[in-house]
Amino acid sequence: MNWTHAVFGALALCAACDSKSSGAAQGSGSGSATGKQSPCALLTKEEVGQVMGMVIPEPTVDGSDCKYIAANATNGSAMVTATWEKTEAEAKADYGATTGAMAVGGQLTKGLMPDAPGAIAGLGDEASFAMYFLHVRKGSALFQISVNLPNRMIDMMKQSQGGPEKYAALVLEMDKTLAAKALPRL
Repeated sequence: MNWTHAVFGALALCAACDSKSSGAAQGSGSGSATGKQSPCALLTKEEVGQVMGMVIPEPTVDGSDCKYIAANATNGSAMVTATWEKTEAEAKADYGATTGAMAVGGQLTKGLMPDAPGAIAGLGDEASFAMYFLHVRKGSALFQISVNLPNRMIDMMKQSQGGPEKYAALVLEMDKTLAAKALPRL
């Protein structure tokens, strides 16, 4: 499988995940249908838009996910997934399981995605980056940030052989910037 197939597969997956096409309940960025803390409380649409370099309309809440989608989804989107209902021991175990699964996924996609830098220092109690997702644990709270920029990914891949690595580095920096803004709000 080559990068073109991987890119179009990722785009198809992103389109399938678009909350506008799902039957999932949508809510405003200020709360969730269950009355629990909303993942949209971690970042404003303005913060996400500033980091991504585009205007982001109101985010939508779908359970523990907050989706920030540009008017043209191929320009960009971001998703924050958060959980607060765990004990610290449960959060540590879940973080370990998630990072382990991402490491296995990274091995399965070797050659399709650039190698991830792994552990990230300075974010929460634990943080790691794999397969374009930043996972962070702070105490009993877990969150994941994923920025997706399909048009930029395609442009970077057309420009040079280092496109995938440059794209991963760009996504990682955006994810880290957003995580730094979200951490104080946990």
